[in-house]
Amino acid sequence: MARKPLISPSLVRTSDSTVVNQNERAILDVVRREGGTTRSTITAQTHLSQQSVHRLVDRLVERNFLHIGQPVISGRGQPSPVIEINPEAVFGIGISINTDTVRLSIADLNCNEVSSLNIDIDPTIRQTALPALHRAIAESLEASNIPRERVLGVGVAISGYRTGKEDVYVTPAPLESWSNTPLVELFETTFNMPVWVENNASAGAIGESLKGAGQDHSRFAYLSFNDGFGCGLIYDGKPFFGGFNNPGEMGRLYTQEQIRHRPALGELLLRLADAGIHIATIDQLYREFDPTWPGVTAWIAEVKPQLNLAIRALRATMDPTAIVFGGEAPAALKELLIAACDEVDLDRYGREIGLPTYIASALPGDPSTIGAALLPLKDCVLM
Repeated sequence: MARKPLISPSLVRTSDSTVVNQNERAILDVVRREGGTTRSTITAQTHLSQQSVHRLVDRLVERNFLHIGQPVISGRGQPSPVIEINPEAVFGIGISINTDTVRLSIADLNCNEVSSLNIDIDPTIRQTALPALHRAIAESLEASNIPRERVLGVGVAISGYRTGKEDVYVTPAPLESWSNTPLVELFETTFNMPVWVENNASAGAIGESLKGAGQDHSRFAYLSFNDGFGCGLIYDGKPFFGGFNNPGEMGRLYTQEQIRHRPALGELLLRLADAGIHIATIDQLYREFDPTWPGVTAWIAEVKPQLNLAIRALRATMDPTAIVFGGEAPAALKELLIAACDEVDLDRYGREIGLPTYIASALPGDPSTIGAALLPLKDCVLM
C-alpha cells in the first residue's frame, strides 16, 4: 500500500521510485558491515559480477550514497580504492513510546545515532504528546544540521500488540490513548513524513540486528524487558513478523497465575515497593538500579521458571543461535537474568545439548529507540 506522504523525491530513483534496488542494497550492506571495502570484496560477497559491481558502485557514488576513499594494497596488482558509506546520505528518525518515557533518536546510514534525547512529555496523553513530538523532531534536525529532505521518515516503537490490522495496537493500560487507532495515519498527519510503526520488542530486535548481536548471529531472539515482557525475532538477518504480525507475544505462554510472575519490570517495581524500595518509573529503575536492593534476589527466583519457559519455547520453535537480553532493563539486571537461565540441557542419553548464546544487549538506554530510527533505513535501503 502506498505511503502518504511520500519519501523526498531527491532520495528516490526516477526509474522505479525506490530509494535503491536490491543489488544496490546488497552492495551497501557489504560496505557498511565491512566498515569500508574494495570492489573485489564486494564482488566476492555478493552474487554480482565484477562489471555490475563497478557500474552499481559508480551509480551509488553519483547519488552520494558511497564515497571513494584512499587506495589500499590487497593482494597482487595495483592498490584498490576503498569504497565507504556516506553516513549523511540518508537519515532515519526514531521515537519510542513507553509507559513512562518518550525518547527520540536520529540515525545515519552507518546506523549510528547522531542525536538522542528524552522528551519531557507525558506519554499517556496522546493529545499533548503529538505536537510536542512534532516540535522535538524539528528542533533535533536543526540542532544536528540535517536537511529534512535527507530524512527517509520516522519509525515509531510502541509497547503493545497488533489487533490484526497492521498499525492498530492494544497497548498497556497507561498508554490506552494510543490503542485502537490507525497509528501510521495519525503520525503521518502530525509529522508530514512517511511513518513506520512497530512494537518495541521487534524494533529493539531490528536495532540489535544492525548494531549489536546481528554482527555475529543471523538467527536470534531478542527479549524485551519493559513494563511488560515481549520478544522480537530475527531470522536470516531479517525481522520475522509471523502470520498475524504478532510474533514473540510472551504473555500468551502463561496462565493467569503465571503471568504476574513473568520477568516484567512493572512487576519488579511492585516487589521492590513491598520490600521498602520505592521506584516510581522504569526510567528511574534503569538509572538507579542496585542489585543489592532487598527484593531483587527474591524476584529473580520468582521469575526464573517463567523466563526459562520462554527460552525453551524459543528453542523448540525458532532454534536461535543467540538470545539477547534487552529492553529497558539496566545492565546489572540483564546479567542477573542471564545467570538465572538454565545452564545445562541433556538428551535422552545424558549428553549435553547445545544452548544458544546469552547476550546482554550493549545498545544504550532503550534499544527500541535506535531500532525505531533504523526502521526506515531497513525498509528502504539496507538488507
